[in-house]
Amino acid sequence: IRLIYLIVLFIAIVVEIAAVIFASKYKDKFLNEINKNWERNDLQFAVHNFEKEFECCGFQKFNQSDQCGFDYKAKNISIDNVSTCYQSIKKKD
Repeated sequence: IRLIYLIVLFIAIVVEIAAVIFASKYKDKFLNEINKNWERNDLQFAVHNFEKEFECCGFQKFNQSDQCGFDYKAKNISIDNVSTCYQSIKKKD
């Protein structure tokens, strides 16, 4: 049983390493796909939660007419000082 556990653990670590390598290699393509799908109606719940969590609006651009999950007005932040979610991700990089 310990051997099986060790094998499963090893496989999990290898998969995680592969995922990190894959994500770093295709990061730009991944970010472009996010940008394309950001405005999809069926994803708005997830998008608004992301915006609230990261305190950002829009992905690569934000217009005041767009809805945003982050209530920047309640935090007394002007629209000019609100980061896009892409910028928020880059800050955490």
